[in-house]
Amino acid sequence: MRITDPVTVKALRELRPGQELADGACRGLRARAREKGIVWSLLAVDSDGRKKRIEIGRWPETGVVEARRMAEELRLAIRRERAPVGRMTLGDVLQLYEAEGPALKGVSWAKDGRKRILNVFGALLGERAGELAAAQLLRAADAHGSMASAGAAIRYLRPALRWAEKRAYVPGGVWSGLEGAHAPPRRDRVLSEQELAQVLRTLGNDGHDGAVRMMLYTACRREEVCAMRFEDIIEDVWYVPGELRKNGRPHVVPLTQQALRVVGAQGRISGQVFLGAKGKPLDNWDRWQKKFFDRSGTSGWHRHDLRRTAATLMGDHGVLPAIVEIVLGHAEPHSALAGVYNKSRYAKEHVEALRVLGDVLQGMEIRARRAH
Repeated sequence: MRITDPVTVKALRELRPGQELADGACRGLRARAREKGIVWSLLAVDSDGRKKRIEIGRWPETGVVEARRMAEELRLAIRRERAPVGRMTLGDVLQLYEAEGPALKGVSWAKDGRKRILNVFGALLGERAGELAAAQLLRAADAHGSMASAGAAIRYLRPALRWAEKRAYVPGGVWSGLEGAHAPPRRDRVLSEQELAQVLRTLGNDGHDGAVRMMLYTACRREEVCAMRFEDIIEDVWYVPGELRKNGRPHVVPLTQQALRVVGAQGRISGQVFLGAKGKPLDNWDRWQKKFFDRSGTSGWHRHDLRRTAATLMGDHGVLPAIVEIVLGHAEPHSALAGVYNKSRYAKEHVEALRVLGDVLQGMEIRARRAH
C-alpha cells in the first residue's frame, strides 16, 4: 500500500502482528498490529524537537474517522506547544491585552480591573492560556470570599478573554462560558425628592461634599469629578479628557451657575478642584458615605445613583431622552441608523438641560433649608 492511500477497514482486518499501515488521509497517523490488537499512534515532533510516537487508541474501539480526528487535534496541540503562543500563560495574555488591546483606553482597567482579577484569579495567572477552561475560572470565582468582588473580576476578565480568543491565545468559548456568572442585579435606584432635599441641605461645598454636589449638577461620574482640574475649565465650560471617561471619548460639560459656585468655593485656581482635608486626592468614599448617611438621615443610595437621579430629573422636567444621553456623555445618543447621518451634539439643548437640572436642584435645597 502506498503512503498516500487512506487506511480502510478492509486493510486493517488484513493486518498481521508486526505490520504497520500509514494513513494517507492524515499525516503521521499509523495503525500497527500487535499480538493483542491494532494500536493507533501519531508520529510527531514534540516541543523539544524530538520525534516521538504517541498512542491515541485501539481499533476497532477507535474507528478510522475518530482516529484521524484525534490525531489532527493532537498535532495541533503539539504545534501550539512548540510555538511561543502555546507557552503563554493567562498572565502573559492579560499583559498583552494591557499593552495592545482595549485596556489601553479603559481608565477603570488600570484603576480597578487589574487589582480585581489578581485578587480573584491570581492562582490561575500562571496556567497555560491555551488550556484554559471556563470551569476553572468559575471555580476560582465561587471560592472567592466576596461575590461582589468575584462578579467585578469576571466583568473585567470577559472582554480580555474575548479579545484573546480572536487571536487564538485561549480556546474558544472561555469568555462566553462566564456569561451571567456572579452578575449583580441591575441597579435602578433613584433618590426621591425628599431624599434629595435632605442630601442637598446637608452637603457642604468642598471635599467629598463638593464633589457630590458636582456629580448632581453635571450628571458626571465620580471618577470624572474627582479628577476635575481648574486647567480643564475654560470660559465656564469643563472639558473632560477622554482618559477619564469610561468610553475613552472627551466630553464637554457647560457649567451652570450652581456648578460654578461650587468651583469658586474651593479658594484655589489651579490643580485638582476637589481635595481632601490634607490637600490630597479624595479617597475613602465608603467611610465618607457612612458618615454622610448619619448626617443627612438618608441611606441605601450609592454615588452612581446620583447620576441616574440627575438623568431622571431632567426627563421629568421635559428634557428629551436624546438630550439626556448627550448630557450623560454616552457615545451615541441616537439610534444606530440616525447616528450614521446625524452627528450633532445639540450644544444649546445641552446647556439648557443642565440649567433645568441646576434650577430644580437649587429649588429643592432652598425649600429644604427653609423648612428647617
